[in-house]
Amino acid sequence: MIVDDIRSSEGLTGAGGVGRVDRRARLQAPAAGRSAAADRRSERPSLDTNTEFAAIPSRTSFLDEETGEVTSSWDPTVKWQLQAIARSLLNGDHRICICHRHRRPDWQEVQVREGQRFPYYAGFMACGLLWVCPVCAAKVQSHRAGELRRALDYWGESGGGVELVTLTIPHGRWDDLRELLRQLFKAYRSMTASRGYKFWAESSGIVGTVRGLEVIWSEVHGWYPHLHVLQLREEFGPVDFDRGW
Repeated sequence: MIVDDIRSSEGLTGAGGVGRVDRRARLQAPAAGRSAAADRRSERPSLDTNTEFAAIPSRTSFLDEETGEVTSSWDPTVKWQLQAIARSLLNGDHRICICHRHRRPDWQEVQVREGQRFPYYAGFMACGLLWVCPVCAAKVQSHRAGELRRALDYWGESGGGVELVTLTIPHGRWDDLRELLRQLFKAYRSMTASRGYKFWAESSGIVGTVRGLEVIWSEVHGWYPHLHVLQLREEFGPVDFDRGW
């Protein structure tokens, strides 16, 4: 998550991204004679609306016909499975190879503690690699999402407005991710540094932004990097996108 203050040349910056929330969650009714839990274990949701390739089960929700409750098929073991795959692809000297596999040197023993929803281990070393380790990424994203939620609540209570803008670049199945990211950030820097953008932002009452990078992949379209930008305005209202450009 990167916070930019347009009113000064020095912004507050940080690394990482905000956890994705898929509001297009697909609702599915359980088949006759089977429980909703059994359906959640057997169903494999698609990666996006254009393919049928399996993705992390947390992208899909299910409708319980008996109670009318919308439940998530989130599986807490998936992040550990993905971490094991990442660990197998990297050499033994990589930080992810010690993540939650070695006891912290300042702890005498590993403890099992009771959490709000599930028990958890305490006393393991963590790599903290947001873009490599799914286990650490879930913790960091949850913490930053809470920070962002409190900040947006405060901004809204103060009378300010917030708008979400999604920015991307053309991409194809065989494009290299490193090159796509280079072009995406270069285009964003060029846009925000232009005289037209600065005039438009000032005249629109935009006092800062919060930027998050998201990267997804599919068999059909390949790598798809894009930026989600929250624009913080002095007050909520219509935006004239033609002004200053």
